[in-house]
Amino acid sequence: MLILFLLQGTNNVKAIVLDQKENFSKFRTEGFSNMRNLGLLILYHNNFSGNLNVLSNNLRYLLWHGYPFTSVLSNFEPYHLVELNMPHSNIQRLWEGRKVLQ
Repeated sequence: MLILFLLQGTNNVKAIVLDQKENFSKFRTEGFSNMRNLGLLILYHNNFSGNLNVLSNNLRYLLWHGYPFTSVLSNFEPYHLVELNMPHSNIQRLWEGRKVLQ
């Protein structure tokens, strides 16, 4: 099941739910860079390619099965994050250095 709540353009995407049953050969992670208002990201699909340069600082819920990267972006400021759930991921550390969250 793929659910996208779109208002107008990728900058206004509020939520993405991507089930592993979706028939995507590859899902490009660069698309997240334009989704500055993304508040909900649920990904059960682990066939990703590309680089992740930006992740929305407005994320409140992040569930990503099989996260393909070894760390979360250093420029990610998760001030609104309520839950971070990344089972079966390649995470070795959340980010480089120290991060003070309010």
